[in-house]
Amino acid sequence: MISRPLALTPIWCAAPQCQGQAFARGRLVKKMPQITVAQITFERLQRHAKPLIVTPDSVVSRALNALEGHSSSESDHRPADPKHEFNSEAIDPNQLPDLKHAKVLEASIGDELVKPANWNSLLRELLVRAMKRFGDFGHVQQLCSINMVQGIKDDEGYKYLAEIEISFQGVPANAAANAAVTLAPALGVKLHVAFQWRRKEQAHRPGQRARLQLPSSSVGGLASVS
Repeated sequence: MISRPLALTPIWCAAPQCQGQAFARGRLVKKMPQITVAQITFERLQRHAKPLIVTPDSVVSRALNALEGHSSSESDHRPADPKHEFNSEAIDPNQLPDLKHAKVLEASIGDELVKPANWNSLLRELLVRAMKRFGDFGHVQQLCSINMVQGIKDDEGYKYLAEIEISFQGVPANAAANAAVTLAPALGVKLHVAFQWRRKEQAHRPGQRARLQLPSSSVGGLASVS
């Protein structure tokens, strides 16, 4: 098997201000890592790399994005169509699968994206909406079984939400998701979460993606898994 290193060829700059440093396409190269691929693999990469526009590195990056469930062409302004990719097994949101090692790819409440996209950001946004809607700390506390206190608490993993003057303790994915599927119907809001289990043996479904959806004013929804 013929193999070759996959890396940009550095161009040495002789100008005094460069101090003999190496550059590739105008970028400073600092100990660029190299990988070795078979000749046939490199030729396949070249078929997808337009000279002077796309590099082998960017082809590999696009392939990794596809494997990890990301697309460079995805819009940052609206949730993806839930019917676009996930139309297989339906799961009762009241009996969610084990979400340990599951990362959020995209989340929205109503038509508003939750950013950053993670389980605790989703929980935080729902808590803020619940407090503004009901105005009763005790009622919100009864709706979801997570640790929260009135006022400022910034130790033991607590995060203070100044706009509603409560602090809640960060929780794992399972607890956050269970709280979300309780709070969203109580608020009568549509909930959409796209997530992916990490490629770990301990994950429920390593590498698989799923969508959790609850329609507005619902008492139950569907989570579809692919």
